[in-house]
Amino acid sequence: MKNFLTKLNKIDSSEDNPEIEKKYRLNRDLTLAKLLEYLPPMIATNISTLLLITVDGIVAGNLVGNDALSAVSIFGPIDTFIGAITAILSTGASAVLSNRIGEVNTGRVLQAKKAVKYMSVLMPIAFSLIQIPLIFGIIASYDLSENMLSLVTAYAIGIMISNPFGMLSTVSVYEIQIMGRMKVLMKLALLEGILNLALDLLFVGVFHMGVAGTGYGTAAACIVRCVVTVIYLNKETDIYKTGDAKIVFSDIAEIISKGLPEAASMLVVVMQNYIIIRIILQSFGPEGGVIKGVCTFCYSLANVLMSSVQGALRPLIGLFNGAENRKGVRSLMKQGTAIVLGVSGIMIILFEAIPGLFYRIHGVDTVPEGGEASLRIYVLCIGILGINSVFRLFFSTRGLQKFSTTLTLVGNCAMPLSAYFLSAHCAAPLIFLSYLVAALVILIANIIRYGMLQIGDMKKESQSKKRIYLSVQPEDAVDASKMVQQYAIENGYSPELANRARLCMEEMVAYSVRSSRNENIKNQIMFSFDDESVLFTMLDNGACIIFDEDKEKQRMITDNYALLKKLAKSMQYQYVLNLNHTMLKFEGKKV
Repeated sequence: MKNFLTKLNKIDSSEDNPEIEKKYRLNRDLTLAKLLEYLPPMIATNISTLLLITVDGIVAGNLVGNDALSAVSIFGPIDTFIGAITAILSTGASAVLSNRIGEVNTGRVLQAKKAVKYMSVLMPIAFSLIQIPLIFGIIASYDLSENMLSLVTAYAIGIMISNPFGMLSTVSVYEIQIMGRMKVLMKLALLEGILNLALDLLFVGVFHMGVAGTGYGTAAACIVRCVVTVIYLNKETDIYKTGDAKIVFSDIAEIISKGLPEAASMLVVVMQNYIIIRIILQSFGPEGGVIKGVCTFCYSLANVLMSSVQGALRPLIGLFNGAENRKGVRSLMKQGTAIVLGVSGIMIILFEAIPGLFYRIHGVDTVPEGGEASLRIYVLCIGILGINSVFRLFFSTRGLQKFSTTLTLVGNCAMPLSAYFLSAHCAAPLIFLSYLVAALVILIANIIRYGMLQIGDMKKESQSKKRIYLSVQPEDAVDASKMVQQYAIENGYSPELANRARLCMEEMVAYSVRSSRNENIKNQIMFSFDDESVLFTMLDNGACIIFDEDKEKQRMITDNYALLKKLAKSMQYQYVLNLNHTMLKFEGKKV
């Protein structure tokens, strides 16, 4: 026991006493349960989004022809460019809001919500004006034939109508996601995806509007989704309720800075795809647009699963990071990466086995020469791209925007350079190998930076605060609390403070079960010791322990609420992501 207690302050648990370690160490059951809870609705949501993104190409290819499919594919980089602008606000707002929630600071949460609310209106209005010369300028730079230029332009008009509404909808998606309302998100995405498919078929198949009909169908579906989402947020949530909070410029700057890594990544992808489409068109001719469209569709299929994992991770990583629970963040990273590898591996096997099927889905009866080989080479990068997206989420949450942005800009230069080299010296399908090259360069840099960051965290924690990470079952709460007290004594911390903290832990663990009448409640507990205080933090998936949301009337539904208030110097609580997040601070002097 003594050896185990001595080593508890380390980041990773000791293996000197496996029996005790197995009993009390921080396990991953809570985070895994939440990920599995979020994944099904996120997958359903992304399938609906897939309908929205890919249905235009499928409908155009089957009902209009290969030229229409190529037109939608050629517009792809422009679509990504629009998404990059949106990402500055949406991912930045998500990171800031989730971090503020993790801090358990109501005032700072309200400030962030106010900044997000106003930016969600102003940015779409501004973009609706500047997008017109930008989009038409990019289309003109392709130097397309007259027929292809008219097709791409016709499709672009509908998409430009939808863009401001799509930007507001995307921000709203992240807000709903942060609040843990995944089923609502799923229903909204299903509404938009199914409506888009129905309108595309109506405008193209019935009204014979050609490729323009797919653009107008997307616009109409996007507007309906936006209106419904805003009404829901206003009536059913408090996301727009900011009281008398003031807009703080530093909040706006933080939102923009945290959104830049994702936006930079997407902007680089825009340039990559723009250059590569030109290279592909030169190498394959007009059929190159068909090949690229099918490759993009297959990536979108895989991304349904990979981005679902990222979406499930996002609010949890923000919450754990805001609470300074570094070990919880590392557990989430490992779980997220493992799931991404599993689902991407399954999808890659599927694409390698039956590549011709995905051409037929798009109405392509005769696969272009080199088309199947191109697809088989392209999909090799899918798993690595998914892992890189998990790293990007982590770095953004930790505030390492400069590193992530620089890596994205520098690392992705490998793609157009390698594509140009391969087009000049190799067979045309090998151009798609450039995606794998760029993904590997970024992955190596991500792994190195992540490892360095973990080493830095270990050194920092060993030199300042000592932390114990636990997951405790009710029947073990007393023994675990004695262990915490003994740890404090052996390391020179106040026995009185440790005693208060561990008694509160016993009560909170026992109450999480009593309130839910469920013996299988999962929790993650952290004790943070320094010279003059002990901080106790607990996350559990039991029933909500507050019966009144009014801050002035807030009371915990526990018989020992008064005792907890008396023992702790300060007490903070919130119910978020269907989790109880309790934070108690105890202050005194070091022995």
